[in-house]
Amino acid sequence: MNVLYRNGDILTMEHGAYPEAVLTLDGRIAFVGSEEEARRLAPENVVDCDLAGKTLMPAFVDSHSHISAVANGTLQLNLETCQSADEVKKALSAYIEKNRIGPDEWILAFGYSGTLLKIDLDEVCKNPVFVSGKSKHFGIFSSCALHLLGIDSKDGYLEETALYEAEKQIPMPGYEKLKEAYRKAENEYFSYGICTIQDACVPQELFSFYNEAVKENLFCADIVVYADARDLNKAKEELAQIWQQYKNHVKMCGAKLFLDGSPQTKTAWMKEPYVGGGTGFRAMDDEALRAHLETCSRDNLQVIAHANGDMAAKQFIDALLELKRMPPRPVVIHAQTISNAEIERIAGKDILLSFFVAHTYYFGDIHMKNLGAKRAGRISPCGTAERCGVRFTLHQDAPVIRPDMFETIYCAAARKTKDGAALSEKERISVYDALLAVTKNAAYQCFEENDKGSIREGKKADLIIVSQNPLKIQRECVKDILVLETIKDGKTVFKRDQKI
Repeated sequence: MNVLYRNGDILTMEHGAYPEAVLTLDGRIAFVGSEEEARRLAPENVVDCDLAGKTLMPAFVDSHSHISAVANGTLQLNLETCQSADEVKKALSAYIEKNRIGPDEWILAFGYSGTLLKIDLDEVCKNPVFVSGKSKHFGIFSSCALHLLGIDSKDGYLEETALYEAEKQIPMPGYEKLKEAYRKAENEYFSYGICTIQDACVPQELFSFYNEAVKENLFCADIVVYADARDLNKAKEELAQIWQQYKNHVKMCGAKLFLDGSPQTKTAWMKEPYVGGGTGFRAMDDEALRAHLETCSRDNLQVIAHANGDMAAKQFIDALLELKRMPPRPVVIHAQTISNAEIERIAGKDILLSFFVAHTYYFGDIHMKNLGAKRAGRISPCGTAERCGVRFTLHQDAPVIRPDMFETIYCAAARKTKDGAALSEKERISVYDALLAVTKNAAYQCFEENDKGSIREGKKADLIIVSQNPLKIQRECVKDILVLETIKDGKTVFKRDQKI
């Protein structure tokens, strides 16, 4: 499809003046400049898109999330609106009745932010039941589920590594159910203007799904896949057709490591104790970490490492800098409490930080209680990274929160908690720099800076039309910007209030 975009703000993310028009031909950006010249270059069959004062900008690139979990969430019960254990039980009972769940069927639920230990799932039913907490770092299983999985637990409560290993044993839905779930998830990302989606730490059980999806050409979005570092040999064998290259919109890009937990559950590995004691935990010893990094370095494979605590970030950076040759563009994922010293150490090293900056809003008040005001104030230290010249990206870790990029941009610029507390102003960044983090920087993170992340001649026509120019409004209003249309490879894949 050939389109001429005009009569609106065009935000290129290329530090240039606003052009009058953009011409796309056959899925690529062919011209950026004056409307007169664009019309001269346009073929007869060009579609004239009058922006009517709206803003055209590059589509967002997701730097860390789990589309598999978002997809599975469409097959599960959402408990985000539940405020108590009794409400959870009522929601489960209603879900069983509405969906006519049989006695042996698994029931999966997610999104509850309260204390799961207060919930007795066996009072609801005798089915195998699993309820995941909102942060995805803890969950609870019914007695039947524990028995089927062969897990010895008195209260059914599991967190971090134990939870991850248990989740992998839960039976997967069939391919047709999964296919429909992924389509729904892809459409959700499109509705937020995201055309390149990450699937971090794909379990072995989904390798066959991805092979079938590639064969069927299921996706319109580009899906960037990472395997658990422990599964690399199997991934290299089973995902050979997408190994570090796209085939039908899917690319296996690297390996994922887990080095600790989360600060909101006091499991992130910290140098100084939490309020009330404890320093969290380390998930991997130094020897195992070095072995994984050496393997990825040998295979020229990117490594992304979950490291929330300052000690986990230090462990990863220490190991990287000790290597004779680092894996390409390694990423510290979340980096919630990374120290200033570690940020300074990686300046100029082509090591990226990917901040879950919406922690400032969603979990900021919890961090104040767990870490104290000073440490909590510098959660997601984007400002320090910027001053040190360290490239960083921003993400939502969906399905932990929805993949709403404009909300994330607002959080990076405002740094306010749900209760209205202001976190460190030194760590605020401008709306423009937050936009860079979810466009150009995010494209660089997944080795696609020549194809995505800005409006420039020759790049892919991955574009969005949005309701307001984020650079011309108050930062408090940025979170309210709507994605009106999402264009992938020159074709509209989402249009608000219309089915595509």
